[in-house]
Amino acid sequence: MYPFLHVGPFVVSSFSATMLLGFLVATGVGVRQARFVGVPTVIVWQLLPWAAAGGVIGAKLYSLLVQLPRFLRGDLALSQLGEVWYGGLALGIVATAWRFARSGYPMHWLFDYAGAPVAFGHMIGRVGCFLVGDDYGIPTSGPLGVVFPHGTPPTTAASLRAQGVFVAPGTPADSILAVYPVQLFEAIALLCIGLWLWRQSRRAHRPLGVLAQYLLLYGGWRFAIEFIRVKDDHLWFGLTSAQLVSLTMVTGALVLIRRRGPIEAAPPEHAALTAVAHAS
Repeated sequence: MYPFLHVGPFVVSSFSATMLLGFLVATGVGVRQARFVGVPTVIVWQLLPWAAAGGVIGAKLYSLLVQLPRFLRGDLALSQLGEVWYGGLALGIVATAWRFARSGYPMHWLFDYAGAPVAFGHMIGRVGCFLVGDDYGIPTSGPLGVVFPHGTPPTTAASLRAQGVFVAPGTPADSILAVYPVQLFEAIALLCIGLWLWRQSRRAHRPLGVLAQYLLLYGGWRFAIEFIRVKDDHLWFGLTSAQLVSLTMVTGALVLIRRRGPIEAAPPEHAALTAVAHAS
């Protein structure tokens, strides 16, 4: 675990550092995408503060919504709320879509070409979760197990039991247990998803076709990985809030996939048409 990074005399939270790095990497990849389709790269940089603000605020609001009963009872302080990816994704999309709409370019370009940047930025954020010992998996005795003695919270038997995880009877409360490093599993999955979306976005496709693939791939992955993640927000039929959102994403993906429409011209042709339109 490396919850803090020491840069000279400064001490920085590794999660905050990786979050910032994730936004910058996503923006850098987005710049490459913008150049590919002929969108001025300055628009991508203009979207960065909107994505960052929407992402951070949305992640906190989602966490507050899920933990609202505990918060109202006084069992959870505002400063103890975590950050939930789905909340950040939702509000981040709203904020960036509102800003991108003012550019005059087709809205589906944002959704189809932003999938890879979002996946790569999210990947780096998951590495940050690993560094601070957050969002880990259930206990395991296998070779992939990792301990987080100072995690948030630590992987003690008492802490895991408090989160509804089964721990063998008789295990001392202060025992540090090894758990699945789900954060790294997800980082690897997001890398693969990002590379796939990058490749697909640069091929001819139907509008919102790449978005459909993002919803299907990440929604399906997240639904599955939740079964070995430590979560205490099981809602309907034992499913977590993230799994319910994942099912919504997969359903949306299937709806988009079933849509019939013309396959869009190859992106380089879009760039040429855009250049002509702006020149006239």
